[in-house]
Amino acid sequence: MKTRHLIALAGLLAATMASAQQEPVYRCGNNYSHQPCATAVAVAVDDSRTDAQRQAARQVATRDARLAEALTRERRQRDAAASRQSAAHIGPARAASAPEKAGRTKAPKKTEGRRTHDDSRLTPPFKGPAQTSS
Repeated sequence: MKTRHLIALAGLLAATMASAQQEPVYRCGNNYSHQPCATAVAVAVDDSRTDAQRQAARQVATRDARLAEALTRERRQRDAAASRQSAAHIGPARAASAPEKAGRTKAPKKTEGRRTHDDSRLTPPFKGPAQTSS
């Protein structure tokens, strides 16, 4: 059992050492590659951060990922709650104590005070200036 652990540890150590020897990275326009192109520019990609800095960066990235997931969950809950609500009402708010109306009813037509066409108090329509005969 111990030999298996030692072999696994040796394999892990070899993989770590192999990744430490990085291939050169080239910039070709806006693309980066391990293979150079005609206008390739070599780019230094060594990570000069300390282990503590790398660990802090991982912690920040993990915290940000958790926060983003929590915000996504909250947004989805708000969206689901909003989709269950009725349509928004635009206009003045009705008082909570106001009685509900069953429906609008038309007011009765007023017949008093209306003039009809046979009303003698009406003057005839204006037809323009009177013409004089000469």
